[in-house]
Amino acid sequence: MTVTHDANTRFPVTDTTGFDTTTGDRTFSHAGSASAKGAVVVLCSSTAANPAVVTGVLYGGVEMFLVQTAVDTTEVGRIDIYVLADYDPFPTGTQTVTLQGCTATQKWVTCSTVTCSVGNRTKVNASNFKNTTVAANPTLTVVTTATALLYGGVHGGAAAPTSYAPTANYTAQHNADYGALSARTARRTSEVAAGSIVYDFTFATSDDYCIAAVALQEYVHAYPVLPLMAPRRPA
Repeated sequence: MTVTHDANTRFPVTDTTGFDTTTGDRTFSHAGSASAKGAVVVLCSSTAANPAVVTGVLYGGVEMFLVQTAVDTTEVGRIDIYVLADYDPFPTGTQTVTLQGCTATQKWVTCSTVTCSVGNRTKVNASNFKNTTVAANPTLTVVTTATALLYGGVHGGAAAPTSYAPTANYTAQHNADYGALSARTARRTSEVAAGSIVYDFTFATSDDYCIAAVALQEYVHAYPVLPLMAPRRPA
């Protein structure tokens, strides 16, 4: 059983300088495949405030669940991870992603979809986060109980987002430059076996950061077996 990366979309489209600051509901299209079985939205923003810059996220009109949040209160910013999984029928093909109730704060997202074996589903196996942390090489450990695929993001004091280079086994997705601060999203290139999985970036300078990641696994959904009803006797 294998969870495989399907497609990813950045909103707004432009890497590094693309931010959305419009209030209210914001929408964009994501071209998922006809066999998509899960979606992950990593929302990055230049605020440490609660609540976040959105009130919720919809994928194909279906509510996504906020799985993890990481906040940096020094190099101010945050990472919020929303997931839609374990859902049938999953919205396949090109779908509309809706960021609900947006504030005017700078924000951008990476939306990714995943596939798995025909007839199976995906679900969240584990997630983790670190709030304001001062160190070089942003690092997070996600402890999983099954083979899984990881998605996440980092925000911190690197002046250029490309300073956050994903380590081996990871693929860079998108980035943003806030000026003196920056953020980046990255995913595991392929699944990794259960255990203590390190989600990390190289940045030699010790600085403030926050980081969050989620792991998706495939599983066989078992439909409940209904009890047999005893035949009714005629009155």
